[in-house]
Amino acid sequence: MINRINFIAFLILISIIGCGGSDEQTKTAITIPEEVFEYEVPEQTQDGWQTATLADVSIDEKSIEDMMLSVSKGKYRYIDSIVIAKDGYLVHEGYFGGSTRDSLNDIRSVSKSIISTIVGLAVDAGHISSVEDKVMTLFPEYDLLQNWHERKSDISIRHLLTMSSGLACNDTQLVSPGGESTMFKSDDWLEHFLTLPSLREAGAEFAYCAGSVVGLAGILEKSTHMKGIDFADEFLFKPLNINNYNWLKTNGDLLHPNGLFINSRDMAKIGQVMMTGKWNDQVILSQEWITQATSHQFTDADLDSLGFLWWRHSTFDLDLFYAHGKGGKTIVVIPKLNIVIAIAASNDPSIALGLNWKIISDFILPALK
Repeated sequence: MINRINFIAFLILISIIGCGGSDEQTKTAITIPEEVFEYEVPEQTQDGWQTATLADVSIDEKSIEDMMLSVSKGKYRYIDSIVIAKDGYLVHEGYFGGSTRDSLNDIRSVSKSIISTIVGLAVDAGHISSVEDKVMTLFPEYDLLQNWHERKSDISIRHLLTMSSGLACNDTQLVSPGGESTMFKSDDWLEHFLTLPSLREAGAEFAYCAGSVVGLAGILEKSTHMKGIDFADEFLFKPLNINNYNWLKTNGDLLHPNGLFINSRDMAKIGQVMMTGKWNDQVILSQEWITQATSHQFTDADLDSLGFLWWRHSTFDLDLFYAHGKGGKTIVVIPKLNIVIAIAASNDPSIALGLNWKIISDFILPALK
């Protein structure tokens, strides 16, 4: 069985009534031991992960046990799972609230980061010649004269990867013409995005925009001449032995920017590939792409830095990057420490990421010897 909370039974010593005709009772104190979590090494399955103990990779077992106990008591609200891989080994997995190793997490916007990685695979394979390729010329089937501005001819794949197209698309603004709630109601999401008005020069400013990722999904199919899900399966999922997943589609049958469902061990595999480019000594993704995808491009409103749909974070004074989805689905990669952390949660979006950072700072980083 995977990690679990082992509750020690209460030991109650009953007061003993004295002998010899005395009616005075001699009472002993009631001792209630604290709850304890007992660490277990993750089970070696057929999913491709090599497992090891926390001690094997110099992680303090007591700190991880304390983490699991604190999470189980609800200190971090609704956490579904925590998976840790270090030095290429899966060394911890813990599940809560009915979640299991096989549970598929609705990872929401982590899907955007994975689409970026799939685009990287297409670049590595030569299907896309350069991220500087222009976007609008790739879709002659659409009438792009609607809301046309000459600035739109400068929009490149890089601008979609960095959400800096300059189009009227901002998911944080309810009135934005390109906001996802509006796009999702349109007859063709890709056409809706491509025909948005231009507000500024491409590359001038970051604005969070799911439409950019719909554009990338369309480019992926145009350039590879394959359905996006088929390309993802052949070049990412199958090499990583990811077999149990589901990916929702747009109304144009493209990969949905928020649509991937995947289990926690497989989330960690994606992080491992983004850290090393390899899976079990097989090269999956080039270091050239990883360097670009995880390098600073823009700074968002929360002062986190965006690469190619992978985010950078500086709170811990470490060079780390991450993917994050609504509710607290997070893949964290810390190359300097050779560690990947996958957390799945179902928390309020306003606090979800902060709670995940707190778990990492309270327990995981201090556990590294």
